[in-house]
Formats: sequence, structure tokens, C-alpha cells
Amino acid sequence: MGWTGTEVDLDQPLPLILVAEPSVTRAVVLDSLAAVGARWQVVCTSSSYTGCIPAARGGLGLTVRSHFLVGRGLSPPVNRAALPELPQVEFIALGAKHLSRPAETLLEILQNSDLPGEWAGE
Repeated sequence: MGWTGTEVDLDQPLPLILVAEPSVTRAVVLDSLAAVGARWQVVCTSSSYTGCIPAARGGLGLTVRSHFLVGRGLSPPVNRAALPELPQVEFIALGAKHLSRPAETLLEILQNSDLPGEWAGE
């Protein structure tokens, strides 16, 4: 994802905005690009996914987001079809038998969201 209207120069390394290591998403992105021989350059690293959004909105480069979690002002590059496909990644959240009130609230929000998935233990 980049700022709306971004067109990636395919003759240049992909400018990537990624979270710091260790990161499953970062590893998947870099491994997928390496597998197809794509060139990239990490232009910005953030300690959180939230920190990647302003960098992408500011036009520094591309960040990887689930289409369910795209922030305002971000969209796929105009020439997205020319970029390598990334695999789907599944995240699993585990909780204790007894949750704190904030954890219960977060679980409720996730269960009532439009995010796909199965909610075990319901």
C-alpha cells in the first residue's frame, strides 16, 4: 500500500516501509520478493505497523497491509498487477481461560468485526 495514486517505477528497487525485525510480515515480504528475483530497498523501518502508515501516506514507499486493515489515504499502487503477488498470512490469537476486561473487550471487537476467520471457543 502507498499513498493513493502511487505508481511504482518498476526499473528501480521497490521502496519498502516495513516493521523492524523480528516480524512475520517482514520475513514473508522479503522472502517472496527474493523468490521472484525482485529488487527492493528498505527506505523506512518502524517499531510498529501503525508507524508505517504515515510514512506510506507521505510518499516514502510501500508498506504491506491486509486489505481489511488499510488506513485512510492508502491504496494499492496503480500498477499493482505488475508487482509480485504476496502469499496470504494467517495470524492466530491465543488467550487464557480467564481474560482480563480489556482482553475480553478486544476479543469482542475482533469477533464483531468484518475480519475473516474462525473464532474457536465461542
